[in-house]
Amino acid sequence: MAINLFAGGSNLANLLAKVKIRYPRNYVQSTSAGHMFEMNNTKEGEYIRLLNANGNFLNLDEKNNNSLVSYNDTYILSDHNLVIRIGKDVKNDRMALHVVGDVNIYVEGDMHSEVEGDRFDRVNGNYQMQVGGVCTIQSDENLAIQAKNEMKLESNAYTNKTTFLENDLSEGGSVKENVKGNYEIKIQKRASTFSVSSDGDVRMRADGCRYEKVGGNYLTQVSGKVKTQVDGESKSCIDGGAFDGMISSPDSNAYKLNVTGNIKGDATGNIDLDASNIYLN
Repeated sequence: MAINLFAGGSNLANLLAKVKIRYPRNYVQSTSAGHMFEMNNTKEGEYIRLLNANGNFLNLDEKNNNSLVSYNDTYILSDHNLVIRIGKDVKNDRMALHVVGDVNIYVEGDMHSEVEGDRFDRVNGNYQMQVGGVCTIQSDENLAIQAKNEMKLESNAYTNKTTFLENDLSEGGSVKENVKGNYEIKIQKRASTFSVSSDGDVRMRADGCRYEKVGGNYLTQVSGKVKTQVDGESKSCIDGGAFDGMISSPDSNAYKLNVTGNIKGDATGNIDLDASNIYLN
């Protein structure tokens, strides 16, 4: 849907509307080349018109309407300031600019744009914005960015600082993150909770070693079966990269396993237990 231009002077067909011309109330001066200066004093049809031989004209009518028509280029040059003020009534007065071709705006200094009401921009083609310095978008209320297809964000560094963050993919879709460096999630508030919930499976894969350090209790609750498979020695990675307190535990009850049912272990090789004391009851 195209933007509707306001009525009254925006349509070329209305620039030379039918006017009343009565002799001898109409005065015309013309030259041999076809230039003309016309003053019409007919009641309810007064106007002043300056017309050249090519059809370009300036028209001033009795309704305080001014019309300037050029069938070629038009230039406005000012060595100092240029001020254009339009309208007196905010609700009814307006400005319409209709360009059939391209629009190029070049500003050697700064450019400031201020809108007291709402602003709407519609681009039927592509939209590209290039900034040589810092680009800042600030909103005192909500900020929404919507894309029907793909949205890409590319940056050397990315910082997201907020008090609440929610990603909603309830309508379907997937999330995939590829990281060549380290990936860290840190919760700075001690009373906070880190939760991962899945209606399906939760899968974790590490080509290297996996380390877990728990400052408090460690609880694992399984409704089904548990299977642990170790292809190599269980402490092959711990000697080289474990963090402090992971190998030696200050409390003899630091690792405790309570099972109300049976425990079954199958091993095709040996089962080795190294401890100061081993109690079997």
